[in-house]
Amino acid sequence: MKTLKHKKSLTSLITGIVLFGIMLFTSENIFARTDKESCSNTPTKTVIENYKAGLKSDNDGVRKSCIYFAGKYKMTEVADILKEQFNDEKDPETSLLIVYALYQILEKDVFSGIDTENYFKIKYATIYE
Repeated sequence: MKTLKHKKSLTSLITGIVLFGIMLFTSENIFARTDKESCSNTPTKTVIENYKAGLKSDNDGVRKSCIYFAGKYKMTEVADILKEQFNDEKDPETSLLIVYALYQILEKDVFSGIDTENYFKIKYATIYE
C-alpha cells in the first residue's frame, strides 16, 4: 500500500516536471515579438518627431542628449535642424557636440550649410579646450 502511494506521488512529480518544462519552452515562443517594426533599427516617425522636439527644447540637458543620440543613431532626418542649431548656438560645448553629431551622421559634408564664423569659433574651442 505504501509503495503504491509512493509510485503515484513519484509519477505525479515527474508529470509535473515534464509539464513545467513544456510550458517553459513554449512560453518563450508565445511572448516573443514577431512584428518587424518593433525589432528594426530604423527610427519610426514618432521617434524622429520626438528628437526634433527635443532638439528645439529650452532644457539644455534634453537638447544635449538629443544631439548626442541623433549622432549616435545616425539620424539623417535631423541633420538640417542640427545645422540650424549650430548657427544659433552660443555655448561652445553644445556647438562641439553638434559638430560631433553631424560628423557621425553626415561623415563628409559636416560643414556644408554652416556659418563660417561659427566654424572658426569651434575650431578655436577645440584647440584650446
